[in-house]
Amino acid sequence: MKRILVLVNVMLLLGVSAYGDTITLWGPSECEDVELSQAKPDEADYGNTLTVSGSTTSGGKVLLRFPNVDSLIPAGATVDSATLSFTYTTAQGAHSLYVSQILVPWVEGPPAWAGRLTGATWNDPDGDLTTYTAWPGAAGMQAGVDYASTPADTQTTGAWTSKAMVYDLTALVQAWDNGTATNYGVVVTESATNKNGWLTSNDGDKSHHGSELVIEYEVAVPIPEPGTMLLFGTGLVGTLGVWRRRRTN
Repeated sequence: MKRILVLVNVMLLLGVSAYGDTITLWGPSECEDVELSQAKPDEADYGNTLTVSGSTTSGGKVLLRFPNVDSLIPAGATVDSATLSFTYTTAQGAHSLYVSQILVPWVEGPPAWAGRLTGATWNDPDGDLTTYTAWPGAAGMQAGVDYASTPADTQTTGAWTSKAMVYDLTALVQAWDNGTATNYGVVVTESATNKNGWLTSNDGDKSHHGSELVIEYEVAVPIPEPGTMLLFGTGLVGTLGVWRRRRTN
């Protein structure tokens, strides 16, 4: 009986337990991606290599979205970390590369060679050329209207080479899970007008270093209130007493 009381006391002291998990998302089934090109303003996509450019005549942005994040993370979970990674190649020397929260909806659509009927373009967030609707902030997306003015994270590219870029999206993914922000994904942009580079699309396979989002989270599991635990312990003690008397008889 003393052992049972000790067990109940230990459970009361524990208070709250928790469990956690790690989610890894990558590839065409788990990530949507689109290149917006000023040079080809009505084409929906460009295949496996997506260009980010700050040029004023051929500017490019890359849109990335992991649409299943909201459903895969339990409601009320604490996101311990969320990291977005991809390999970026540049021939323009080291420079800043931004990842920013997108504020408006867009459609991935098919690649350009498939007909260009739907999918985000430089001019249009859904690319439906029959019912043309411009980006709210104007062609090519605009900071502060179509995407957040302040990047979620900024990293420096390699100098004249390829580099694994890793971005901290913990706060943003937590906001998506909490419902305080809508998951429209993120946009990758350059820091200067004379810089550009390329990242591998998720239309390929993981060996081609496509975008990957790794999320670690935990969920608190409350232990019943002390009063409930005491009632449980009392009942358990009483049950043990009855069982012992039956054994004695």
